[in-house]
Amino acid sequence: MAFTPFFQGTDAQNVINNYLGTGTTATTPMQPQDMNEFGVFRNPYSPEGFYANETDVNPKPPFTPPTSDEEGNPQCDNANGYYYDVASQSCKLIESQSSNDDNNDGLVDNRTEDEKTYDRMASDVTDTYGSSNEIQKYFNKDMSNASVSGDKYYTFDPRFKADTPFMGLNLFAQGVDAFTGGQNRRTNRFNTAVQTMLNQTANDKIYGQGNNPFAFGTMVGDNTLRMYSPQNYLDKVGNLAVTGNQGSTVNDLLNSMQEAENRRNQVYDPLSGTMRTSNASSGGAKITTDNSGQTITGSPLRNADGTRNNTAYQSAVAKNIARNVANQGVSGFNQKLGGFNRGR
Repeated sequence: MAFTPFFQGTDAQNVINNYLGTGTTATTPMQPQDMNEFGVFRNPYSPEGFYANETDVNPKPPFTPPTSDEEGNPQCDNANGYYYDVASQSCKLIESQSSNDDNNDGLVDNRTEDEKTYDRMASDVTDTYGSSNEIQKYFNKDMSNASVSGDKYYTFDPRFKADTPFMGLNLFAQGVDAFTGGQNRRTNRFNTAVQTMLNQTANDKIYGQGNNPFAFGTMVGDNTLRMYSPQNYLDKVGNLAVTGNQGSTVNDLLNSMQEAENRRNQVYDPLSGTMRTSNASSGGAKITTDNSGQTITGSPLRNADGTRNNTAYQSAVAKNIARNVANQGVSGFNQKLGGFNRGR
């Protein structure tokens, strides 16, 4: 008797027939699927009334193949929200999000990615922007107004301050504050923010451990941060040599910047046959947009009439030089050009 493999024999066929049930064999044709007019499978196991099986509609597929016009260009069903996607070479579904907020219980984050990034930066004390926001909470108006040099002072106060006039809410807020770390949390955030702010110009390999000659400010005692005014900062760092600029000082670099600007303002006078200074102000063009005062290290770069505030501008350049040296080892300032060629 010849050998017959199991799956080709009658025993295997009987097993399959028994599994499929009475009246159904492996060769019985498949019955048409139970689908509604929209091409959606009916659910025979759902409770009555739970699924509207006769009216269910499949969601639109995210991608569909394109058709072609007479010239062979891909065409998509724009009326139903499909547009041609070059990357996938298919029609991609692009639908506007529903404006229905009925299901928005406050747990849905509707911020854009840019807004999420901005909010993280604004509260992150290890980021210069977030650290500035934290320090700004402790602005000492009296000390700042009394400063002859125009320096700004920020005095840390670890005490919790409730802003509501209701005793019950104040007690509740104090309990929440204590649960989230209270004074220790605020102290750590302030100290980290100060460290972030001052360490922008620190480089132990260049200046030595604990030395920071180009710092934008300094601590006064344990709880008060002093941030230098533009003029005071220039006075402190003006005569310091800049690493990578062959012994030139900050003042040398700033002077080269002014000289370059003066050269740009020279025009040829055909009447005299000589070069003369144009009518453009040596103080530079008007500044239409100025965000420099948004952090405690910056000061507005323009005056009330929109012209450039030279002191604030030079201080900002000096601070950028200091950051570059600390972070990159060089200033990125080209003295011959009178400006930055990297790291701005």
